[in-house]
Amino acid sequence: MFEAGALAKSLDQSRVIPLLIGVEPADLSGPLTQFQAARFDRPDVRRLLSVINAQLGSEALEETVLASVFEKWWPDLETKITSIIHTLISSGTKSARTDREILEEILELMRDRVFRSVRLQGTTLRQGDVLSRPIDELLITARTANILKAESIYTIGDLIDHSENQLLKTPNMGRKTLNEIKEVLAAIDIELKGNGEVS
Repeated sequence: MFEAGALAKSLDQSRVIPLLIGVEPADLSGPLTQFQAARFDRPDVRRLLSVINAQLGSEALEETVLASVFEKWWPDLETKITSIIHTLISSGTKSARTDREILEEILELMRDRVFRSVRLQGTTLRQGDVLSRPIDELLITARTANILKAESIYTIGDLIDHSENQLLKTPNMGRKTLNEIKEVLAAIDIELKGNGEVS
């Protein structure tokens, strides 16, 4: 998911086709949904190879050669992958991820989705329009929003009128919280006032 999220940020340059084994396209979530997936079956894998071959330019195989090679080797590949799947299922192997990792990924994906939407739909917005928006639209945590509101920081404009030093002097504001704020601002190409070193 993390790698797919990074690739999704440059959709015009990325060439990605998720190969689904034991998963349907409708089961995908997050950045993977932005790519055209292929199931691990004969028609989709054949299509996948054709797409890859087409990107090779002068090094591409002739379609008749590709078709012949695919028909020869597909049964072997299908047998080996199916064997691996059965082994994994019988051994109960699964990838274990902590709740924190999952929550952090969800937060990252949500931020990216919102801010890319702002960029695509809001590129015509004047900066003044963005600055007048409430800080709640930044998808910062409720704790961070409450810390800022306690200092009468209610809009994005209020927020960027402060430097890093000023924010760090705010009660309950630590470096981690400050970094969270800087990251969400960077996503919409906005920075805090000044760039002085923090004492």
